[in-house]
Amino acid sequence: MLSVVQAGFLMHLTRAVDRPAVVIYGGREHPWQSGYSCNTNLFSELPCAPCWRWNGCDNPVERECMKRISVDAVVHAIRERAARADEPLTEDRATIALRAD
Repeated sequence: MLSVVQAGFLMHLTRAVDRPAVVIYGGREHPWQSGYSCNTNLFSELPCAPCWRWNGCDNPVERECMKRISVDAVVHAIRERAARADEPLTEDRATIALRAD
């Protein structure tokens, strides 16, 4: 099963149950800040993104970051990710070095 979600709780829940997702980010936050590399993350690269705004938009074209993610792009991402839905998901790992003082 493949999930199509916006950035937020449902993308984390989908990852927690080890399922792939297509995540629509827009421009509020960047996928590297909260996303998973095993997902297909749709993000609009704009000078004002990420803006971290819940409401309102300072861009002259209101919510241009969302308008740039077309229905065709979402459908393409769904089809592409669904074709690989049964593959094992990659795990993101980070190593935190301890300081020795």
